[in-house]
Amino acid sequence: PSDKLHIGHTYCTVATDAIARYKRMCGYDVMFLTGTDEHGQKIEEKAEAAGVTPKQFVDNIVEGPGGVRALWKLMNISNDRFIRTTDDYHCQSIQKIFRKMYEKGDIYKGTYKGKYCKPCESFWTESQLVDGKCPDCGREVMDAEEEAYFFRLSKYADRVRHLLEDTDFLQPRSRVNEMVNNFIKPGLEDLCVSRTSFSWGIPVDFDPGHVVYVWVDALFNYTTALGFMNDRYHDYDKYWPADVHFVGKEIVRFHSIIWPAMLMSMDMPLPKHVYGHGWLVMDGPASWTFPALRARRITTSPRGVGMPVVSRISVVTSPSRSISRAVAISVPSRTKMPGFSVPVTTSVDSPSRPMDVSPRVPRSRSWCSIQLSMVVFPAFLHMPTMDMVFTPFNISSSCEDI
Repeated sequence: PSDKLHIGHTYCTVATDAIARYKRMCGYDVMFLTGTDEHGQKIEEKAEAAGVTPKQFVDNIVEGPGGVRALWKLMNISNDRFIRTTDDYHCQSIQKIFRKMYEKGDIYKGTYKGKYCKPCESFWTESQLVDGKCPDCGREVMDAEEEAYFFRLSKYADRVRHLLEDTDFLQPRSRVNEMVNNFIKPGLEDLCVSRTSFSWGIPVDFDPGHVVYVWVDALFNYTTALGFMNDRYHDYDKYWPADVHFVGKEIVRFHSIIWPAMLMSMDMPLPKHVYGHGWLVMDGPASWTFPALRARRITTSPRGVGMPVVSRISVVTSPSRSISRAVAISVPSRTKMPGFSVPVTTSVDSPSRPMDVSPRVPRSRSWCSIQLSMVVFPAFLHMPTMDMVFTPFNISSSCEDI
């Protein structure tokens, strides 16, 4: 992490926490994993600016007062396990995974020359930019040229396209059109998977001048946290493949294109579904999409601009029979006053209708956090993709002082 968590991370994690709690109540075996993605160029630079080492920098954000662990404790997140990508067992597993893909011929050495978005840790071609800026976050990109290793993403283009177009792997369907039209049809290019211009990352063990690209590092911790290629845990055969990855829509590309291609290279099972949820926005229309998913395990990975975080959840579910019709926003007071709930009604019959989220509480209260949860739980897996309107009250200070 390069800064404190924002409310979008809380939204994703609390939503999946609600799923985990519901499934536990139903008697299912639930493994809830959450953790942090801690490598990358922007973290190295922020640590240098703060006058500390990168490890000291992330330790403070994750373990320090008001850090990630403290926030999840405050939000009463019921995770069973917490992984940090700086954990020794994870780093060693990633080195083995990188070497295996290299020995298979799916990773090769070359020179990268193109555009790079530091906040998103994303590589782009000139044609993919929007008004010369990162198409994901809208920030300026930088020119990058360095020796690097590449993953043969183009080799798996046809298989990934089939996965997206001919199966229900990626949901909702609108995400499929975006991925195919913006990335598959223009032609998948091989992916740069190592860096030499900075050092804060997992070293490539057979070429120590290189560090593994942060998204290779981040994505595989879904499996290393279960014991894949390490002896720390022994849950891989039990909990993999996941039935659903529950992720923010801004990182769908990594989870629906790059991730399955790398799993194909490793001859590993693919998750059965990727579901890209929406954002919390300050104004604009609310949109609902109810996926028809029957999942056994769910993983969630929020990763926001300026704050790369990987959180995971494994959930067991059963087929749904109805859809939740109410949402409650529980807003605990910073001054330890009793929490309260604001009922928010929605219409399943008219899912495009904006929600009324006007709180029936004094506007002068000081918010500490906002917890989103479904109230009627016949099938919480019917989780809406929504851009929710929070104009009626101020949430800018929700977590900034934690």
